[in-house]
Amino acid sequence: MPVSLATLGSSLQCRFACTGELIDISNAISFQQKAVHLTSEGHPQKCMYLSNLGSLLRQKFIHTRELTNISNAISFQQKAVEITSEGHPYKPVYFAELGQSLQCQFMHTRELTDISDAISFQQKAIQLIPEDYPNRPKYLSELASSF
Repeated sequence: MPVSLATLGSSLQCRFACTGELIDISNAISFQQKAVHLTSEGHPQKCMYLSNLGSLLRQKFIHTRELTNISNAISFQQKAVEITSEGHPYKPVYFAELGQSLQCQFMHTRELTDISDAISFQQKAIQLIPEDYPNRPKYLSELASSF
């Protein structure tokens, strides 16, 4: 059941990207929240659902500028990083996503701790990504943007 909810949320996220209709991102967040809620602690998908929920909330923040969205995004992404085991193949992605959300929050609040933390998490992502990873330039670009 959680995987179906997460998939539906992803579909709504795609539609939001095409239409810009806030109801789509709001519904995507709702379905992703349900997927998180229904997934037991320790389940291997929990970290992915948390990180994706954070990304959805960041997208909504970008469109609404409601600080609760970016604050919640950061909280969910921090939890995703915390529960993801060392050596997990997506751990660098979760670090990078958290860094992006902190950078996004910094752009609004101008709190130096936000950008410092963003840089720190993005650096951790880079350290874990193999040199030949195809998306490595994207992560390096995001880190450069934070600097």
